[in-house]
Amino acid sequence: MIRIDLILFCALVFPTIWAENGSVTTEKPIVEASTQESEKLPKEEAIKFDPLNESAPEEILLFQELAKRSQEINAREDALKKQTLLLKAAESSMNEKLKHFDLLKQDLLKMLDKLKEKDERQFEDLVKIYGDMKPKRAASILNLMDMPFLKEIVKRMGKKKAALILAAMDAKKAKEVSQMLIKESQNIS
Repeated sequence: MIRIDLILFCALVFPTIWAENGSVTTEKPIVEASTQESEKLPKEEAIKFDPLNESAPEEILLFQELAKRSQEINAREDALKKQTLLLKAAESSMNEKLKHFDLLKQDLLKMLDKLKEKDERQFEDLVKIYGDMKPKRAASILNLMDMPFLKEIVKRMGKKKAALILAAMDAKKAKEVSQMLIKESQNIS
């Protein structure tokens, strides 16, 4: 509404109007329309206003500056609308990517759980295999095993079977495994 009022006001103040073909004309269609309306009114009610005769040059410059500022504000408003649309599109894209990453995360967690279950079964199988062996034979194999795996296998064995195998193992290796098991049990409590 303000934009239309400003345009009408500027048209009254600046009667020079661009014609459709781009040439400048001094016709005043808006002023003529208001003149036609004033002719319909009784003579004493007709208000005669000629913006060029009754406006000071300072007022004309002020109106021109206001019109220029209005155009700048409208241009900024349009730019902000475009930026808002771009931000909404970017936000939507980011939300879609987040959903996709959440799905990938869930898939990876499921795969990790399956791997953990598989590792658990493999450790249980190894514990059963070494537990079913004669202690000396199991000790000779476990002496060659890396400490983290050895500790897990011994930890999961029954106490009697683990004691027989540790007794048959190399003393240094048995000591290391025992110390790791003690440290782990102290960390838990």
